[in-house]
Amino acid sequence: MAVPFAVSDIQERVRVRCGLPAFTSNTNINTDSILSMVQESARDLSAILDTQDWYFVTTASLATTSGVPMVSLPTNFAAMQRLSWLKSSNEVIALKPANLERVHPPESGDTWDVRTPGYRIVGNTVEFFPTPTAVYALELRYSTGMFVATAGDTLMGQSGWDTWIVYNCCCIVKQSQDEDYSAFESERKAKLGEILARASKRDDTGVVQPRDVVQRDNVIIRDDRWWML
Repeated sequence: MAVPFAVSDIQERVRVRCGLPAFTSNTNINTDSILSMVQESARDLSAILDTQDWYFVTTASLATTSGVPMVSLPTNFAAMQRLSWLKSSNEVIALKPANLERVHPPESGDTWDVRTPGYRIVGNTVEFFPTPTAVYALELRYSTGMFVATAGDTLMGQSGWDTWIVYNCCCIVKQSQDEDYSAFESERKAKLGEILARASKRDDTGVVQPRDVVQRDNVIIRDDRWWML
């Protein structure tokens, strides 16, 4: 069950632990810098957790445009997990990043039906090689990460996540002041151990990462008799 954490509460806990005055625009650790520390810490924690469990992974449906090499990514996109071409109702092709040999001007007759396309991420878009010549349906599985925009935001997470963020912010504060932060670092390490141990118990089967049951040459066959393939 997810637990809400107010960013303003996290900031206040950092302030108290580090013995800082109330944050203002003029204090040494000001309102902008403490928000930046929480943002950085939340991103770091989400990156750590994504290697252990897909807490922030979701899916989105995308579609190409004929003659246009790029497709926009979702605004909350953080990291690619998987990109697939829904070629038909029972055929899904997992796409792979394009290597340098495939990044070249399109050749005559070079289409998705001739060879499986590759892709690369450019800014907040996906560029395909070769360029799509029709409207193709895509399924994107990606991580959104854990992002903070303002002090008024609320983070949703699991028990202990907020404490790790607090300790990480305290480490950053002490580092910026050239002070010893070893005590906070020790607490941060211990809390991360608790978080990862708890995360590993969420799946009683012990499967750490989802796997394709049937996959041949990066083509997944969707069929009711998959166990016979």
